[in-house]
Amino acid sequence: MADHKILFARIEGTDLFDITWEGKITLAYVGDYEPRYRFKAVIKGARLPGIGNSVQG
Repeated sequence: MADHKILFARIEGTDLFDITWEGKITLAYVGDYEPRYRFKAVIKGARLPGIGNSVQG
């Protein structure tokens, strides 16, 4: 795994966040250890009250 970027974007006025996680992975299970495969995962409107209360705008 390489080049990981995780972004937490607070939805204004709430304790909700849009989360985007991008990076590269390997296919180590078949012996390919070169991180050449990109992925992106997105979560919309995740409730994170502990973070939401501590983040300054």
